[in-house]
Amino acid sequence: MPDAVCIYNPASRTAPSSALLTKLRNQFLKAGYSVDFQATERPLHATDLARAAVASSADLVIACGGDGTIQEVASGMAHSNVPLAILPSGTANVLAHELGLPRNPLKAVAIMPSLEPRRIALGKCGEEYFLLMAGAGIDAAAIDRVNSRLKSRIGRMAFVYSGLQCWSAGGFEPLTVRVDETEYRCTFVVASRVTRYGGSLRIAPHADLFSDRFAVCLFPGASRLDYLRYLAGVLSGTHHRFKDVVCVAGRSVEISSEKPVRYQLDGELKGFTPIQLEVIPNALTLLVPK
Repeated sequence: MPDAVCIYNPASRTAPSSALLTKLRNQFLKAGYSVDFQATERPLHATDLARAAVASSADLVIACGGDGTIQEVASGMAHSNVPLAILPSGTANVLAHELGLPRNPLKAVAIMPSLEPRRIALGKCGEEYFLLMAGAGIDAAAIDRVNSRLKSRIGRMAFVYSGLQCWSAGGFEPLTVRVDETEYRCTFVVASRVTRYGGSLRIAPHADLFSDRFAVCLFPGASRLDYLRYLAGVLSGTHHRFKDVVCVAGRSVEISSEKPVRYQLDGELKGFTPIQLEVIPNALTLLVPK
């Protein structure tokens, strides 16, 4: 029976209860896996646990959580041949939406034997790897403002409230973005590997998780009115047709600014510009639906 390690964050708002962990263990046994559940204890602990699981020759690593937990696990598995499976939980679950995985973790385990391994690229920023996207500007500023207590009560809506606060404050800092050899100016940029953003929104409609490029969307507006227009465009799926919005593809993205600007990786706040992003081909084995 294959040995698997399932890494989860017990402090998460949607962390599995002890009763659910028992049900999951039994469901994994039915699916043919003997699973060791390992809880994280601190930030970036999931990366350490994933790295240890790979070193111990686990047959499978399972990330149970939201996109932040999945990013940490994937970062610890980069360049290994051990497959990664996703057990959706957490607030946004962009990757689960992108892959069409069941949101119910028991159902997700039930279909796991039917999933197939696909070798994919990862994004890299500094020493960290990421699966989904990097963003600089208003999205990272909104994450920075999120009240943790409010997030635990109302989930994703806490980000909406925080985003409205950032929009009301204005002051969108200019960014200089170089995609491969071409330079652009904007106030908000997303370099994505997936079409979805924040759950079900499609901010990068031309992105492809199985490609070796970022889909980069650049928004140059500097006023609150511009951002209302961008919001309407993203909600309606028409923003990529706006004359001032630029959507391009590239393997390398450099983001800089005169004043430090917040950036995020896979929805998790990281640091400040300047940053350099690159696509690392053939970096991870991911179990995906056929």
